[in-house]
Amino acid sequence: MPNLQLTPLIDQLKLVALDNDYEKHFSLLTANLDGPSKFKVRAEVRRLTSPCARTLDLRKRVDGDCKRFDHRGRTHFLDEVARDIFERGLKQYNGVFTQDTYERIMQAENNYRVMYEHQKLAELEKNTDENVDSKNFRFELFKLGFYPYRDEERMNYTVEVVVEPDGGQPFRAVTNNISQGGLRVRVDRTQLSFASEQRVRVYFTGFAKEFTLDPNKPIDYVITNVKAANKRSYISLKRANENDNPEFDAFISRFISGYKRRYKINTDNTEIALINKAHEQFYLPRMTRLTLFLKAHTRELNCKYVLTTDNNEDALAHWYTETNELAIGSLLNKRRSQFMINRLKRNEPCELTILTFSISAKGKIHFYSALAEELEKTRLWDTFTAFAVKKSSFQAFRISLSPVDHAHAWRPQAVPQHINLPAREQPFSQDIQAALAEVDYLATLDNVTDLVKPLCAVNYNKEELAKLRAFVHPPSLPQRSQAVKLEFVDLRSEQRYQLRSRCRVKSGSIVRDGMVLDISNHGLRIQVDEPIPGDSRSEMRVTFSQLKQRYKNEPLADVNYQIVNSDEANTTFNLKLTEQSANQAPGQFLTRFIKEKRSQLPRIYENKSLKGFELGLRNLYCDAASAVPLFFYRSKRHEQYLGRVGIPQQVTDWSQLLQMPSRKISQSRLTSLLNEGTLFDYWTSWLTKADRKDAPLTTLLIFQLGWNEKSQRTINLTSFDTQTLSLDDVEHCVTQALLDGTIIAVNVELSRTGRPDSQFVEAEMQYLSAYAQHKVDRVEEQLESVIGVADSYSVSNLLMQSLQLSDSLRATAYERLRQWL
Repeated sequence: MPNLQLTPLIDQLKLVALDNDYEKHFSLLTANLDGPSKFKVRAEVRRLTSPCARTLDLRKRVDGDCKRFDHRGRTHFLDEVARDIFERGLKQYNGVFTQDTYERIMQAENNYRVMYEHQKLAELEKNTDENVDSKNFRFELFKLGFYPYRDEERMNYTVEVVVEPDGGQPFRAVTNNISQGGLRVRVDRTQLSFASEQRVRVYFTGFAKEFTLDPNKPIDYVITNVKAANKRSYISLKRANENDNPEFDAFISRFISGYKRRYKINTDNTEIALINKAHEQFYLPRMTRLTLFLKAHTRELNCKYVLTTDNNEDALAHWYTETNELAIGSLLNKRRSQFMINRLKRNEPCELTILTFSISAKGKIHFYSALAEELEKTRLWDTFTAFAVKKSSFQAFRISLSPVDHAHAWRPQAVPQHINLPAREQPFSQDIQAALAEVDYLATLDNVTDLVKPLCAVNYNKEELAKLRAFVHPPSLPQRSQAVKLEFVDLRSEQRYQLRSRCRVKSGSIVRDGMVLDISNHGLRIQVDEPIPGDSRSEMRVTFSQLKQRYKNEPLADVNYQIVNSDEANTTFNLKLTEQSANQAPGQFLTRFIKEKRSQLPRIYENKSLKGFELGLRNLYCDAASAVPLFFYRSKRHEQYLGRVGIPQQVTDWSQLLQMPSRKISQSRLTSLLNEGTLFDYWTSWLTKADRKDAPLTTLLIFQLGWNEKSQRTINLTSFDTQTLSLDDVEHCVTQALLDGTIIAVNVELSRTGRPDSQFVEAEMQYLSAYAQHKVDRVEEQLESVIGVADSYSVSNLLMQSLQLSDSLRATAYERLRQWL
């Protein structure tokens, strides 16, 4: 973005940008500017006056009553302020909805985000004057997929023992808890020196005073852990493998069984597992990323399964063929597969940017994809992006690859196996184990379309279009992929289903052949073979030509639909069934058709022969994930705060930053950046008004990392709303940070949560309630307080690649980041 001194000049030039004598005005007004400044002004004017392809929906975003506003086939929802800006923008720019009009609407004074920014700025100034400290909620870190399991019940019980280390002097201790195969003892001093796996003998002198137990007959144990706290040492012990003492085993078993109601079973591990699993169940259905489970086969990665959620079904919908088969696996051809696998073998980050789109022609859907590196090498970036970005199917992904560990596919519930519970999960059958064994790698595709769109070219050379054939996917699928959806609580009112079926549409006097892409009881999405020129009309009549061949007596001709929106190329339309009386019969048939064919329509892949298979895929994802979920709470006093952060197994710069030790960086500083200030108020104000069905709110965070004069680490944060993202603003932020520091860039996708999925944690809840109802109440209260979850992941590599920084500057930035972390 040009500096503030150039802003008045830009405001002048954008008013005449569409005039024939624009160049004359430009030369006159910029006569005193140097070359780079002229270039920036010209680029900014061009950006502001370019057509905007976004659909505005200001409901729950502004302080005003939003009403429908139709313009060129798009349905916007605007309040009076936004409508006035919109209409003035149309007059100013000859009927074109421009980027300038869009940004002025989003920056209106009644926008909640703008209001909160002003309010927070005023509060900061007030607090600075009055020297008032702000609130400081600390967030808790937990490890994704961590469900500590104990095969035995451990009872809290205190009794005197004597511990005799091998080759050392015996000392007195008391037990902290005890189980069939282990022990934890407390010693009231810390000057103890033990080694892991050191053997000790334990004499149960306290038991011998009350029970018929020989005090002179020791039991062999091995030290597993020593922890010092409050001037005491806590030593964890496990029974030596070769130690066989049936008399002692029988005594401990009877003792725990008889006294556990009185002295209470230690259920700390169950509580931890319950909280972690429940939070993951909040998070996993809200993911927008596509997760592919891959099998390595002859130097190529074959996509076996795709994990689906409520938030990623729209992205996955683009990848169904005309025969309702998933084609997303063809993204990873042999060359790309081998490149990614080789990077993993060299322990290098395996993260790439891939751009995709599809077109429909003569009853066939053709898919195209290209890596950013491939487009740069072939010099086809402008042609590919300018052509692709006009398609509604255009998507850009950050694709990363990681190996899976089959040992983590089965995770027992955090309840000892000998406890009989109705909700007990049994280990996987051989069929499920065999199916999961075919998965070698996990690939995640994070949708970064909003970050890449500003980089896309506007125009292209039509003579180069033929060269895009190099990026078309083969007509036959290399392998069949299956969509698998986890069994979460179903909170959707009306579900869309994938359906590929030929149709014919009429828009005024224009008739086009096309294809149905997906269908619901009252909705439809279609793609026509050729664009419908001119302004799209408000209604469209659809004839389901392929379905009508089978259902000849059903009212499937000229069904009236209302156009909700369309893509810029006028080839893809979202339609809603009108409420006309003539549509009652077609509507009833479509509802009946979906109900009857539900098992055949690829909305959810239910593999009933593999009971528990979805659970295995879920566990593999949690073990190999690289994203970081953020959980937002509302307290009893209605204070909102970021309370928990899930740390993944795969290490990224973002997860490392969150785990920085306090000796390197003040945790209160990081907490204040995420849990206070304008950004946090923007997030929480959106959560307050958002509905669970709303699309996620996406924010780009750029952490600017450096050192001060005392060589102490410094950290600052700049945030960007991806809907109003300006490449110039981002570039300025990054280049300033790289002058003497480095950056970490993070994409955050915030969603409102649904209700807790208690069914998934029923076993842990039942067991915990038997011994510690107060813990159950505490967990339930915590879960009821969760109002939002954000999926976050690093886009540092993508951002530096997108800004086309030199190799030397990027290398310097990575080295500084390594030193800073």
